[in-house]
Parts: sequence; C-alpha cells; structure tokens
Amino acid sequence: MTNSPDLIYTRIVHVDPGTADRSVTDLPEHYRGGIPTLAHGTVYFATSSGLVTAVSPATGERLWQSRTTLETPGTVSVDPSGRTVYLAGGSGRVAALDAASGTLLWESSARAEVLDSGLLPTVWFHKGALVLAASDGTLFTLDPARPDRRPTPR
Repeated sequence: MTNSPDLIYTRIVHVDPGTADRSVTDLPEHYRGGIPTLAHGTVYFATSSGLVTAVSPATGERLWQSRTTLETPGTVSVDPSGRTVYLAGGSGRVAALDAASGTLLWESSARAEVLDSGLLPTVWFHKGALVLAASDGTLFTLDPARPDRRPTPR
C-alpha cells in the first residue's frame, strides 16, 4: 500500500482563532508519523510500522506510546467519548487502544486484501459502529464490542 513516508515533527504551533496570535512549543523529542490527529486535548501520531504516540499539545511531552501490528495504518481516530483510539490498516484490520494509557485493547482480523491503492485507511463513527474502507475499496462496519463478529449474509 502506498502511504506517504513518515514525517518528523519537531514543534507545535498554537494559533488563537480569535486573535490569530501564534505561539510555538518545541517538542522535547521528535515524533514520527503520518498526518497527526488532534482530539480531546491530545495529539496522536501513527507511524507506518504501527507505533502510536500520544502527546500533550501544550507541553509536547509524550503521554504514552504503544505498538500495534497493523500494516501501514492510516490516521488515528478517537471515539466521540474520547475513551478509545482507533486506527486501521490497509487490510481492514482495526486496532483499539485505551486513550488514557495507550493499552492495546484489541486488534481485529483482516477484512480484505492489501492492495497498493493509495487509499489511506480511516475509521469513522456512526451510531456506535466503526465504519472504514480497506485498501481494496471494501467498505464495512465493525462493532467495537465484538470486533471479529462477521455479519450474517442475507
């Protein structure tokens, strides 16, 4: 699967939306990853090797780091409650991490073949279900309470 290579992040620029004033926080360590996600007061980075890092945007300090076995995951998504972090790999495998500690909660099985489609796997939320597209264009939903349950064919 073609993902952009991991970028190296060295600072966070804060912009006040009301005044457009800017301040810069230099990161105490460099973080790698694709496109970062800011959710519920935390910045998340996911590398192409499946390493996920949570960082305080105010201080730049690492809150936690956790490894998944996902193949070239896309951007991190955080559930609306802010309790669980999700990311998906090109085969439609999904990993769930505890947002507070980074503890790996589960990883699902593959749902599709990994293709070099350039599609960045992303997890969305709809009525309590996870929705995602695999790299072969397969769109599917997943119950986060039972991630490996397969729907009954109709």
